[in-house]
Amino acid sequence: MSVSKPRRSAGHPACGPCGPARAGSAGFTLLEALIAIVILALSLSALLSVYSTGLRGIAAIDSNLRARLLAQSVMAEVAYDRALRPGKLQGRADEFAWTLSIAPFEEADPTPRQAGSWAVHRLVLTVSWPHGRRIELQTLRVLRSQ
Repeated sequence: MSVSKPRRSAGHPACGPCGPARAGSAGFTLLEALIAIVILALSLSALLSVYSTGLRGIAAIDSNLRARLLAQSVMAEVAYDRALRPGKLQGRADEFAWTLSIAPFEEADPTPRQAGSWAVHRLVLTVSWPHGRRIELQTLRVLRSQ
């Protein structure tokens, strides 16, 4: 009985057969690599655009929140001042400008008031900041009329 060795096909012993059957699986071609890079670049630019839009939205929300906090703070500060008189007060804080308008509350049937009596007044606080944004808070307070 004779034992024969298995025959190897032509090609390099470590790689296996070479030739037309294995020519396409040797790796990526330059064109395939370029297409993959273009797809990756387009995907990243779309993701960065979404990320940038999200950051702008967060900044707008932050500015709005800070404006509301300023408005509430100014309203709380004047809430206990019963010596307020009708007119306007103005101020600035960082990028925000605020205006407080104080006027007697207009009732449907106004009755004459005596000097020194108490009357309802409307307080309107407007806070504005760059890009034309603004918020407005309104409240009623009882103040001593003049």
